[in-house]
Amino acid sequence: MASEVIGLLEGIPEIYVEVTHQIITLAKSKLAYELNEYLYVALIDHISFAVERHRRGLSFENALLWEIKTYYKKEYNIALEALRIIKKQLNIDFPEDEAGSIALHLVNSQLKSSDMTITIEMTEMVNDILNMIKYYFHIELDDSTICYERFLTHLRFFATRMLRGEKTDQTSDRFLFEQVKVEYQEAYTCAKRIANFIDTKYKWEVSDDELLYLTLHIHRLTHED
Repeated sequence: MASEVIGLLEGIPEIYVEVTHQIITLAKSKLAYELNEYLYVALIDHISFAVERHRRGLSFENALLWEIKTYYKKEYNIALEALRIIKKQLNIDFPEDEAGSIALHLVNSQLKSSDMTITIEMTEMVNDILNMIKYYFHIELDDSTICYERFLTHLRFFATRMLRGEKTDQTSDRFLFEQVKVEYQEAYTCAKRIANFIDTKYKWEVSDDELLYLTLHIHRLTHED
């Protein structure tokens, strides 16, 4: 990592390094999880590229901006503060699309990976699952509730495990599983549809444990007062 940083810093204006340091310091003070050391490299590289793109007059539209703002609120709010740091230090007023990209770098750092592909795929999967729930129950989901936040966190970790190919052992109580299927039939049917979608699109078989948790989360999410 040290040689990679040294190689990257060659030819990079010192102000970019200072801006990156300020952003990472800000993120560390506001996020509960540990940031991957690769984030330093990724952000310096990203800021350098974004400034060059801006100077050449090239526009940038973040196709996942809505999803990022909705699913990664803490990271996105930090990224908005990062834009204010950039404006103060570099006198460049980036659009909020750029905040979306910085937020994704923060999320990606949580996953301890230098590959942004997993973060993007995780975001798309979470969006697909939540849309399936909305369409199945014909409702809008209230993203300000505790149930929504807990479910979102669950989905993020589930999607990450799946995309990394990390299998989990079956530990669910069969009696509890069967009881939940009967008690929460609509939520279970919805969860099964999600499981079938994941199997079809990602070739991943959802375990009974995960099906149980999905069912419980969906029931709470759709029956919250």
